[in-house]
Amino acid sequence: GPGWRPGAESLSLREEELKIQPTAERLASCDFKVINAGEVNFTEVLLANLHTPMLVTGLTDTWEAPKEWSKEWITSMLRDIKATEGMDLTVHPWNLSGENPMEDFTTKISSPSRLSDPINYFDLWNAKDARGNYLEPNAIIHKTGMSPEHAAFEKARTPKEIEAFTPNRQLALNAFGTGHGIHRHAEAWQAQVKGHKSWYMFPPRPKPAGTRWELAKKGAHFGFPHEEQPLLQNTMCGYRPIRKLYKDNLKFCVQAPGEIVYIPDYYWHSTCALDDVNIAAGGFLNASCRKTGTCHQTVSLYDASLPDEPQKF
Repeated sequence: GPGWRPGAESLSLREEELKIQPTAERLASCDFKVINAGEVNFTEVLLANLHTPMLVTGLTDTWEAPKEWSKEWITSMLRDIKATEGMDLTVHPWNLSGENPMEDFTTKISSPSRLSDPINYFDLWNAKDARGNYLEPNAIIHKTGMSPEHAAFEKARTPKEIEAFTPNRQLALNAFGTGHGIHRHAEAWQAQVKGHKSWYMFPPRPKPAGTRWELAKKGAHFGFPHEEQPLLQNTMCGYRPIRKLYKDNLKFCVQAPGEIVYIPDYYWHSTCALDDVNIAAGGFLNASCRKTGTCHQTVSLYDASLPDEPQKF
């Protein structure tokens, strides 16, 4: 059959990715801890579970972004930002086999646009040839380090419940089937605005206690030992673990618009966009270190202090 994207084998999505379940069933099958912002003790529950992935509902109910953020609106906003601010709007490649997957020359030369046209990202990355193959390789737009007061977030302000813990904001744009390979960074949150997204996460230290991930590069944001399937397909979409260690430690969840995913500190994670126009807004957090008084500014420092068991708060 037809392939997937340049340089990648064809793939089949998981059943949960092919057909989005009704909300109750989808949340029940999510491996993350599901909490609702309407609960009386919401903040207490949130801060008590910073060691585990969470899916938060009800925290963006007042956002106007779901109604406003169409493909056309985002395209216009990107054009304005580039023209008025000179902001770097890079289309980032993502090569799961690369040592630095977001700066991958192989992906760039396989891209008809050479990753150089972020304004028309959604049109270019959803275009197919006559055989049904996507023309562009796995690549995304992910802008971090933005001010919480940036005009881009006028319709998606930081929820007041986590405002004190959110020093900056980020914007994530994905075409169908694109997404990050497994990587890690300081804790963060991401709210889905348009489209559904599947998440694949692994803990910093796998179970059982005493086991380790055989990282390709110590003390780095990348280097997770992906299994063969995602490497061949160059995407985490449709990933089904084969080895027991991976099966026992994988946490999988499908996120819908209006929901927030919390990524714990340096937790290995990846995503797959399940719609042609996939838009998310989030930010990095400092909730864990503010609660414990210990902030791990680099991956190396984090690895050096990592206990065998997940830290409880």
